[in-house]
Amino acid sequence: MTGRHELFANIGGDVRGSVRLGDASKVDIQGIASIAFEGENGEKWELHDVFYIPAFRNSILSVGRLDEGGSEVRIKDGVLRMWD
Repeated sequence: MTGRHELFANIGGDVRGSVRLGDASKVDIQGIASIAFEGENGEKWELHDVFYIPAFRNSILSVGRLDEGGSEVRIKDGVLRMWD
């Protein structure tokens, strides 16, 4: 989930709903799309089904959703690494 509109190539605006946060507040979803990025070794990656939530100032990555999608995730010494 992110509020950074510039990360999306094209956002599907037909997704509506909200996400409940840990403090019980809710934020509105304004779209869904994929985000492309480059890994440390120059490899291209894409995260699918990323929610666009304008109220967010930061981005949130769900390690649980990565796990459900079959990715391997390791966090060590403040660095998150993931493998598809």
